[in-house]
Parts: sequence; C-alpha cells; structure tokens
Amino acid sequence: MSLCILLGTLTLWGQTNFRSINYAEALKAAKTENKLVFIDFYTTWCGPCKMMMKNVFPQPQVGEYFNNKYVCIKLDAEKEGKDLAKRFEVKAYPTFIVVDSSDKVVFKKEGGNYDGMKFISEIEAGINPNLTPERVKERYAAGERTPELVESYANLKLKEARQGRRMNQELIEEAMKVVSDYFNGLSEEQKLSASNTFVYSYTFTQSIVDPKAEYMINNCEKFDIEAKKSINSYITELYQIELQNIMNGTNPYDESVYSKLKSLMIDCGMNKEGKWNIPFKLIEAHATGDLNSYLTVCENEFGQMPEELKAALYPYFHQTINTKDKEIIKRAIRFMRAQLPDLHTSTIYFGVTSLMQLEKEIEATE
Repeated sequence: MSLCILLGTLTLWGQTNFRSINYAEALKAAKTENKLVFIDFYTTWCGPCKMMMKNVFPQPQVGEYFNNKYVCIKLDAEKEGKDLAKRFEVKAYPTFIVVDSSDKVVFKKEGGNYDGMKFISEIEAGINPNLTPERVKERYAAGERTPELVESYANLKLKEARQGRRMNQELIEEAMKVVSDYFNGLSEEQKLSASNTFVYSYTFTQSIVDPKAEYMINNCEKFDIEAKKSINSYITELYQIELQNIMNGTNPYDESVYSKLKSLMIDCGMNKEGKWNIPFKLIEAHATGDLNSYLTVCENEFGQMPEELKAALYPYFHQTINTKDKEIIKRAIRFMRAQLPDLHTSTIYFGVTSLMQLEKEIEATE
C-alpha cells in the first residue's frame, strides 16, 4: 500500500498538477501557499490545447516548475470558464493567464509552445520584471551576457519577427546570430553546462549541419546529468524534424545527408519500435522519381503511421506530387480524399488545403 501511494505521488509530481478546484478556490490556495495562479483556458475542439496537454504538461521539468510555483487550473472557455474568459478577454486557444493571489493579472500568453523548456522561459520572462522587453534590451545593450538574458533577448527578437503579417527574416537572422555569437564565445566547460542548453534547442539549432548541432551530437555523453536529459531530447527532436522535412519536401533530398540521418537514428535507438519504417519507405520511394511507387506506399502503409508523422506530411503532400501527369494527380487526389474522414481536427485544415491544391493542378491541365 505504501509503495502504491509513493508511486502515485511520484506520478503526480512527474507532471503538471492541474487541480480540480474553481477560480475562487485557486486564489485562496495561492494565498495560503504563497504561489501564483496559472490558468489554462482551452476548448474541447482546440488541437493545440490537446497537444499541450499531451506533450508538454506531462514533461517532468515542466511539472516541477509549475507545481513549485503555481496553483494550476484548467478552464473550458465555453463552459465553466466562460464568464472568466470573457472578463480576461480570452480570444484565442489555448490562452494562459497568470494572476497573483489578489486577482491581479501578471501575465497573459496566447498559443502554445511544444518545446517545454521554451514554454517555461516564456512564462518566466512574462512574470519577471527584470525580463520585460524594455529591461532585456537595456541589459543586453549594456553588455550583459548571462544565459538567461541571451535566451530572453533572442526570443524577444523572434517574437518581434512574428508581429507583422509576414515573418521578418532579418530579425530572425539577428536572433540566430545572437545565439551563435554567444555559443562561439563559450568555453568548453560552459558549452557543456546545463544553463546553456538553450542554445541547442530546436528554436536556435534547426539543422544537423549547424555547428551547435554538430557539437551537441559529438559531445552528447560529456554533458552533466542535469543537462543530458534536455540534450537527448533536443537531439531526438532535431533528427525527427530533419527527417520529417525530407519526407514532406521542405528540405531537398540529399542521399548522403539522408543516409547519415537514417543511420544515426537507427544507431541511437530512435527506431526500436519501427516508428520510422514507413517514412523511410516514403522518402526512398519518392527519391526514385517514380510517383506511382510513392503513391502505392501511401495507399498501403500511410494509415499505419503515428498521427504526428501523418500531420507532418498533410500540409505539404501536394508539393510531393510534383508532376503534370493528370493520372498521377488524380490518384493522389483519391488518396487524400480517402484520408479526410479520419483526419484529426487539428490537421483537417491542412489536409483539405492540400487536396484543393491538387484539384487546382487538374484544372490547370484541362
């Protein structure tokens, strides 16, 4: 019995503890425990809300941060949280709001972030007066280069880059340069420190040929215990996204790069359960240039892939059918139409968009 209780406690503290209490009770608990209140406003139909709950909040480091600092509650913005959502002017989902025990809003964030540590950084920056945009810029301009400040400054650049109708590529490049310059100035000991692992996250290291990625991969066993968990996660994410980008055509197929990546993933044990067997087949069939063979793999095996890998292909599927052959395009349309009934709510838009693009290709050839 004692062991069961202990295991239950460990499970609870291994993930974010959203309490089954209302807002008034959360404020009272926050005052008693000297914490802030963290509110997750969601809806039942919101795909990103489900992704946050499935992939981010269960992460041990995320749970540790929120459980130690906040009284966490989840509110359906269309049901029990409707009045509160209206009061806090919640207009997008998910929306995360931090309030103090006196009911004062400290921070508000719209949209999720699937990188758990970056999500924590965003929340922490929002509640820390020393990490406001104005203060971050002042400190950086004055020459301060602590890990926390460099990460906050680079993230601020990325946030500003997304504020217009179009992404500001110049600001994105500035953010990447800030992190690269910082990395290049670190000693060997500092590069292996847990406080600097943010430089290796996919936010700032998006290619296996990036010098930061090469250093991370070649020295993965040298990181200290605290840093190694994050590093292993970053390497896994980097490999997986790189492979997804080859599969959906975002990155051009290069046989040497692909072969190296495939070998690394197999050697590192990332394909123990055969998760990547079908993507490997899709990539290799497409690389031959025989789109009929590629579509045969799609028709026979696509349905067996994990949902997140299917989701990585839907938005770009029409781009993989790079041909003027009407029969091949029609076959691709039939395949995509067959997927529609089973599409998750978070991916149906992308599936329909890809289908519409393929149908436009048919119209253009007639």
